[in-house]
Amino acid sequence: MDELKYFTDIQSDGVQGVPLDNYGNWQGCILGPPGSPYEGGKFFVYLYFSELYPFTPPTLRFLTKIFHPNVSRHGDVGIDTIQHNWSVSLTLSKLLLSVQSLLTDPYTEICMEPILGIMYEHERDRFSELLGNGQKSMRCLNGCHPVKLIGPTF
Repeated sequence: MDELKYFTDIQSDGVQGVPLDNYGNWQGCILGPPGSPYEGGKFFVYLYFSELYPFTPPTLRFLTKIFHPNVSRHGDVGIDTIQHNWSVSLTLSKLLLSVQSLLTDPYTEICMEPILGIMYEHERDRFSELLGNGQKSMRCLNGCHPVKLIGPTF
């Protein structure tokens, strides 16, 4: 958990995190990557680190509603890094950067929202059009209220 203490003081490549308490509950922020349909968006995620971290992956869920093939309508993230290929060498910042990279390059072979994966692969213009400016908002699922992040904000 030493890495988690360190992470409160860093901001890297469009990702940031802050602890919500001393029990492993965190909130992260991921900026929509330049050149992606999510550019200009600010996406909040909830992370939970059990006492077994870093030997087990954290739970990660989007708080901000996002239209994406690898994110369920409930905010659950389908990313191989967490579900099948977790390694103790993966840092919190690398995990958030992996999620950010999904915003540029969704994995459409296996999707949390298969219809969105098909649309992304075969109707990219329609997919981008449906995103519109809605992804640039900060609407959160379940009525969350994003906390103020430590340090300079994006």
